[in-house]
Order: sequence, then C-alpha cells, then structure tokens
Amino acid sequence: MADMKESLDELKLGDGTTAPVVATTPSLRGFKVRSFVRTSSWLAYKIQFEAVTKANGWNKSQAMTALTLGLRDQALTVLEALGEEVTYEQLLEALEARYGDAHLEHVFRTQLKDRVQRINENLQQWALEVEKLVRKAYCSVSALIEGNLVQTFINGIRDLEVRAAVRLGHHEMLKDALDRALEVQAVRQDHRSNRVREVAAATVRDRNNGYSPRCYGCRERGQLRSSCPKRTLEREGE
Repeated sequence: MADMKESLDELKLGDGTTAPVVATTPSLRGFKVRSFVRTSSWLAYKIQFEAVTKANGWNKSQAMTALTLGLRDQALTVLEALGEEVTYEQLLEALEARYGDAHLEHVFRTQLKDRVQRINENLQQWALEVEKLVRKAYCSVSALIEGNLVQTFINGIRDLEVRAAVRLGHHEMLKDALDRALEVQAVRQDHRSNRVREVAAATVRDRNNGYSPRCYGCRERGQLRSSCPKRTLEREGE
C-alpha cells in the first residue's frame, strides 16, 4: 500500500494514460479487470483476475494495485481491516477466507449425496451443475475431483437406460460421459419417434379395416390411452 503511487505509475500506458482496471471488456492494449462485489463468486473472480494478470504481464505490485482498485462494497472492509502494510498474498488470503468456499466443503459433499438430475434439467445442465458442486466439495483434495465428477454425473441421470449405457462405458472424463449420454439419449428419442409413427400408421390402417382400438386404461374401444378422456379428467383432478 505504501508504494501505491509507484504501482499506479507502472500501470500507465506508453501515452501517459493509466490502464483502467474496473471495466468489463478487454482493451486493445491489455485486458481489464471487472469490479469485485460481495455478491460475486470469489472463485470465478480469482480465476479471471489471475488470467488477466498473466495476460498483462503484471508483477505483484501491479496486481496488488489492480485488485485493490477493483474491490467494491463490503469487500473494501477486508482491505480496511488489513491496514496499509498488507501484501498481495495477504490480501488474497483474506479475501479467500471471507468469500471462498473452502470452509463449506462438507456442506457441498452433503448436497452431492442427494442431488440428481431434475425433471426440467437437460444433460448438459446436469453436467455443469455436477462440475460446480464437485469442484467445491473437493477443492482441497483435487485428486478426487475427476473420479467424483464422472461417478456423480452417471448416478444422477434420470433416464435409467441412458444411465446404464453410460456406466458400461467406464469413462474417466466427464466430457466423455456426457457425450455418450447425449448419444444414447438421441438414439432413444429417435427410436421412440419412429415407434410412435409406426403405431399411428398401424392404427389408421386398422380403423380403415374396421378395427377399433381399445384403451388399456379404461378398456373402452375407439380410443388410445394417450387420448383417453377419463385419464385427462384424472390428471386435472390431481
């Protein structure tokens, strides 16, 4: 903090202007850093900030200046509590302790035990959710992440046939498991569509020949279960 003025001078561009550090878009002269507020994900912000630091070739003093100027709202209280002599490493550690997820690993692991693919969640969304939770649940044990990613993804797939097919592949990477799941799902959907068309065509032929189908729900002739009025009424009454 004592050499803040010197750091600001180092951040100046060749024409004497100061490289902005709080904008949200990349510059032709270097990438900029967006602001960090309490509602932001610290992990995502840290990854983004370190990427910008590396791309811009900043040293620790310049990175400290950029990080300090990027703090907003309650995040500023962390800087205030540390005082003027704080180092870049100390500030990162304090922000990690305040906004990081490391202390919540046991909570995320508990969530993983009961988490499965939801009805309105497609396979891509499910894979993304698994990756987020597993990485948070095992952030201190990185060696366990990849295996748990694949296992959690497979165990939570709603479609039992898709799940079984993916499990037989013995995949080691989440991407490979997801690709296989999407492939099996596409084949099943295509098969189901063809089957529906075949049944519909057969029904038309049977009706033309004087055959009247019987609903296997109410057992009345002249309709299929999918269009059974009694089934519709039962659904509306639920």
